[in-house]
Amino acid sequence: KENYKTRSVFTWGHPINDYRGYIENMARLKLNQLIIWNDFIPVNAKEVMDYAHSFGISVIWGYAWGWGVDCTAVDLDKLHELTEQVIAKYEDEYKDCGADGLYFQSFSELKDAYIGDKLIAEVVVDFVNKTADRLLSKFPNLYIQFGLHASSVKDHMDFIAKTDPRVEIMWEDCGTFPYNNEPIVHSEKDFQDAIAFTDQMLNLREK
Repeated sequence: KENYKTRSVFTWGHPINDYRGYIENMARLKLNQLIIWNDFIPVNAKEVMDYAHSFGISVIWGYAWGWGVDCTAVDLDKLHELTEQVIAKYEDEYKDCGADGLYFQSFSELKDAYIGDKLIAEVVVDFVNKTADRLLSKFPNLYIQFGLHASSVKDHMDFIAKTDPRVEIMWEDCGTFPYNNEPIVHSEKDFQDAIAFTDQMLNLREK
C-alpha cells in the first residue's frame, strides 16, 4: 500500500469544463493528487483547491520552466534569466494561493540527447538544481515535481542522478507502456526495453 500512497493524474487546465465533476470522478477512482497545467493561474484557483481538499485530493499547479513544443524557445546560454522568470512567476501567481505543490517541465522533450552542442541531461539538471535551490531557499516547504521527458536523457542517467533530492522526478516519455499511452502496437523488444529502463530508473535515487 505504501507504494501507491500517491495516486495522481495530470491534465491541462483548459479541458476541465466542470471541475466539481472532475474532482468527484477522481474521488470515485480513489485518486488523491491532481496536477493541473496552465499558462496562467486560474482566477478560481482557490475555489478549485478547496473543493479538491474536501475530497482529500491535493492540487499541484504546473507551469513551464523553459518547456516548448520544439524546445528551441530557450536560449541555453541565458538560463540564469529563465531562473529569474520562473521565480517571479511563482511569487506573482502561486505563492499566496495555498497550492499543495508545484509541477514543471523543462527543455527535455526531445528524442535527441543534445540541443545544438549542449547535452540536455547535464544542462537541465544544472538549471533545475539552481532554480529549485533558489525557490527552496525562500520557500523551504515547497513541494516540487520535475516532469522529465526521459527519451532525451535515458542514456545519460549519471547526470539525472544529480538532481536535487528535494525535487521529485516524474518520469515521462520513454518507450512503450507505461511511458507511452498512445494506442499503437509495440514490439516485445520495446516492452522489454521499457522494463529495463524502469529498473534503471528505480535504482537511480534513494526515493
